[in-house]
Amino acid sequence: MQKTLVMLFVLGGFFCLQPAMAQAPYQPLKLEDIRRDIQKHGPKKVVDQLAKGDGKAWLEVEQHIANGDANWIELALELRPGTDAGTGEGLVIALATALPKNPEAVLDLEGGTMSLKNVCSLPFIEPEEAFVKSYSAAALQALDSVKTPSLQVEAEVCRLRLTSVLELWEKRRMAR
Repeated sequence: MQKTLVMLFVLGGFFCLQPAMAQAPYQPLKLEDIRRDIQKHGPKKVVDQLAKGDGKAWLEVEQHIANGDANWIELALELRPGTDAGTGEGLVIALATALPKNPEAVLDLEGGTMSLKNVCSLPFIEPEEAFVKSYSAAALQALDSVKTPSLQVEAEVCRLRLTSVLELWEKRRMAR
């Protein structure tokens, strides 16, 4: 009996260590690899692959976009046709987060497979009042800073949409 328990303990410990030993070191995603995969397999398969399991790879893509890097923001246009409701919402939130940081790159996406209607609003899930006020002030200031002539119309449309959504948000907040 004691021999059996020792054997189970040893085997159990070995099997518990195997997954930790088998994991490869984390490799950050590379923009050029994702673009190559989109060209080779299409956006749907790439988005599905990034979002599978715990979704950490997709969250990493969203974070790169949200940080405001123009190249990652541009990638959103390539990924958009492959998104579903959940990944699409995450993409919109990432772009909205990037808006105050790099408004010209975000506004340049308008058209084709990307509409900025939801980006130029408050697409955040149950945001706190302080966040809404801080975000909207930063986004409106960023939209005011757009100097590229070809983006002036998009900046104004985005500003009007955001201002309108903010007014509705404030009315709802006051009605509570």
